[in-house]
Amino acid sequence: MAIHDHLLLLVVLFSWTSSPVLAQYASSFPSPMSMITKTAYLNSWTQINSSVPTAGNTPFFWGRQDLGWMTAIRVDGTSYVLTASQNNFQLAQGLAAAITPTRSVFTMQAGSVNLNLTYISPIEPSDWVLQSLPFGYLAIDIWSADDKPHSVQLYSDISGQWISGNQGNVMTWSTTTTAKSIYHQAARQQKAAMGEIQGFAEDSTVYLAVPLSTPFVTHQTASFNVSRSIFAENGKLDNTANTTYRAIGKDYPVLAFAADLGNIEKTSSPIVFALGLVRDPVVTYRKNGALENRPPLFRTRWKTETAAIDDFLANFSNALSRAIDFDTKIMSDAGKVSGNYSDLVAASLRQTMAPLEFTTAPNGDFDGDLRVFLKDLGTTDRINPVDTLYAAFPAYLYLNTSLAGHLLEPLLEFQSSSGYTNAYAAPDLGTWPNALGNTTDQKAFAVENCGSMLIMALAHAQKSGDGTLIQKYYKLLKGWADYLVTNTLVPTGYLSADNTSSTTSNLALKGITGIWAMSKINEALGSTGTQNNLTQSYLATAKDYAKQWQTRAFLGDHIASDYGSSTNWGLIYNLYAPKLLNSDLIPENIFDTQASWYRSQLPKGLFDAIYLLILRTH
Repeated sequence: MAIHDHLLLLVVLFSWTSSPVLAQYASSFPSPMSMITKTAYLNSWTQINSSVPTAGNTPFFWGRQDLGWMTAIRVDGTSYVLTASQNNFQLAQGLAAAITPTRSVFTMQAGSVNLNLTYISPIEPSDWVLQSLPFGYLAIDIWSADDKPHSVQLYSDISGQWISGNQGNVMTWSTTTTAKSIYHQAARQQKAAMGEIQGFAEDSTVYLAVPLSTPFVTHQTASFNVSRSIFAENGKLDNTANTTYRAIGKDYPVLAFAADLGNIEKTSSPIVFALGLVRDPVVTYRKNGALENRPPLFRTRWKTETAAIDDFLANFSNALSRAIDFDTKIMSDAGKVSGNYSDLVAASLRQTMAPLEFTTAPNGDFDGDLRVFLKDLGTTDRINPVDTLYAAFPAYLYLNTSLAGHLLEPLLEFQSSSGYTNAYAAPDLGTWPNALGNTTDQKAFAVENCGSMLIMALAHAQKSGDGTLIQKYYKLLKGWADYLVTNTLVPTGYLSADNTSSTTSNLALKGITGIWAMSKINEALGSTGTQNNLTQSYLATAKDYAKQWQTRAFLGDHIASDYGSSTNWGLIYNLYAPKLLNSDLIPENIFDTQASWYRSQLPKGLFDAIYLLILRTH
């Protein structure tokens, strides 16, 4: 089950449970726990032990491959590793962890000082250009554990493991100093355009940067043992570069920074590192019959990575304030449902945003040409998969209703072209990174996808007040609604998104809600006699089907998974769609009865077990 499915499942479960709990941080912790999770490729994790971070654990990619990213501290001449491992370093002691939708905070002790490592993956719901910038922060605060000053130095490095899934590929690197910052960058010597190996982008460039104002900052590029040993011995680096470019895995060249904070009792402001991973272009898209290699949206504001890095570091304080305000609102709103729900939102929201790529026209001029693409981070690498998009749609609507529309438009645009001839909705736009459209025979999922697309199209129009998409693609939406009228009530031979077959109550309900959605689309757009007739026709059909559905599916105390069968039941998660659309298709007593049924079927403690299982799955 993908994280997006978890989100929708929990929207259903928690909408029928528990009391409000408000908290700034989550009270339960996923394992593994996110570090910086900003894109499908800038994606890093670490294991924790319950609520305690473990020093010396190697950060890893979402696919569980190791990443070269070490952070260390030197206190009174003794060096302690914080993340990753190194033989000649002692291990810091993990004290506590905290997580919010945008931040993971690890509190550790190293010798006579304590420190917070705060990993920030900015979510910018009001600024898509900033959201498209593939960078995150590591901010480190330090304070004395005994109220005495101590000599303190910090260190962080990255390797070429970020830029390829094959450590035999040769990497090159360089170091650049600007008026505001200093940064390392590394890439494959021969990039593979739009290529992937084991989930890693083979056309990416990784960056590690610090503000030039960082206290007594030094830098080095060398093999990992050399660079780390120099820091352990001297508390600083040599400001030299080994330019013998070689395979990523040959002595593991690393790009390193060190900062000498001197004798301190505490830092007056965080020591900040920026980590980024840039691809350009990010996706190939078929638009109006022509192929486009589309660049990331941030190019409309920053033409160079240098300019972007300078601004990203200079604006850390503002970015942190926005992140805190955002987290506070999210945790407060989720806590009004339940404490468990706010924990799950804190653990999963970064993963809901990370697969998105915000793109612009190939010439780099925005001019309103924004297309957003979602990469399925499961095993399929599908682009804008309808089932995943549908499951995550409540989150996108909540964050910014315009985002929901930008995700729908590539699907609608392609299926309105002459290149798509199926009478039912496509399941996706193809396989990443080639959004060329999917024209394969996916009739088995026709009811599922048609219903999902109609529900999402209406939800976007309702919540945003923008009818552009439903008007522009009306003919396409109407065709899907007509398909549902014929095939929805008894969807024999069709499959739902969870691959459930036979006469499924859940699937039929989605199709019926899709027909109802089309009646409201007609109502919003039409004033002619023909349009009004269609509105009434779709509405009458949806209501008639809903009554028949209740007779077939509702057994008095619960909804059967298969019509009329008292021996099976499941999670009827498509009950959420009528609620989302403010529909009166389903009587309120059915929601209440179904909620009571779920409670009666969960043995004591099982609900918490399910919750913890979901929390630990990513």
